[in-house]
Amino acid sequence: MGPNGPIISLGVIAGITMAEKEKNHLSGIMVGMSFLCSKFLAILYWPAVVYYQRKNIIKRAVPITASMLMLALLAVFGLDPLIPVKCEVSSFTSGNIWFLLSRFISNFEGSATLRTLPIVAFAFFFVFLFFKYARMQSKAD
Repeated sequence: MGPNGPIISLGVIAGITMAEKEKNHLSGIMVGMSFLCSKFLAILYWPAVVYYQRKNIIKRAVPITASMLMLALLAVFGLDPLIPVKCEVSSFTSGNIWFLLSRFISNFEGSATLRTLPIVAFAFFFVFLFFKYARMQSKAD
């Protein structure tokens, strides 16, 4: 996770703790703040907090949605909230699938495909796991 891991973890643990104590707005605020104070990786944990309990989902989701709207508002005023993501898209290390593919596919490193595939893969797996988690939570109730 890197240096943002503790910030993300703190927000998620605080969010789940607040959801457990039925302080649902505060739960959403904690998770939203972990997102605003770190990287987009914090988004991965949103389903766990939003769907922690079926009761009061909206109260937890509203502050999280507000954090996304805040970034959209920044973009409207000409500030690019995606700069951290854009800086990381073309970088990779020997510890991931994209590096491995670049060893077997010529001209893969630095290509538009390399800049696009990680984002598409992230979105696909996030959406897939989000709906799977939501379905499992609805069965548990």
